[in-house]
Amino acid sequence: MKLSPEYFAQAKQRALRFSGCLDTGTSGALAGDVMRLLAYIDENTPGGKTMETETISTDWILQGEREMKGRGGPPPAVEEAAPRLVGDGLLTPEREPSAAERLLSDAIQTTAERRAKYAPPLEHFARTVGAINAIFAHKIREPFTPGDWAIFMQLDKFARHQGQPQRDNQLDAAGYAACWAEADPQP
Repeated sequence: MKLSPEYFAQAKQRALRFSGCLDTGTSGALAGDVMRLLAYIDENTPGGKTMETETISTDWILQGEREMKGRGGPPPAVEEAAPRLVGDGLLTPEREPSAAERLLSDAIQTTAERRAKYAPPLEHFARTVGAINAIFAHKIREPFTPGDWAIFMQLDKFARHQGQPQRDNQLDAAGYAACWAEADPQP
């Protein structure tokens, strides 16, 4: 069975969506396992090819079981720490989350999805301000930075909220605040 690059990109997006879950539910745990499996396949594909270019057959998947039987047992257990996400532990099971905690939890998930879809903020915002700087070079004294773009986007969300208040504006403003921290880190 040949798996296309589009299939792997979509699988990563779906897994990333659920691996941001803050509970220990099945979807979050399963998505984390899928992300680790995809990373493992990337690292261990013969010939150094990435999984996007490699053909994976069902026989290859069963090869691990045959190798395990040939060695007389499973490989020694390697304890891996689960990847930590921003906001892990934000919600406690003893109480219902506040509106602010729900907003931040949703912003974390949305930010992770957008990172997978568009690229990390520093990379994506650098492309955006590069185009703006080129177009408006004759009007600005110094070039905009990726951190400036995160501020602009927050201002856009605030202006949008004045015209049409909705929770999505707050969610996006929180997400752009997090992007600002990544695109313009302060010591």
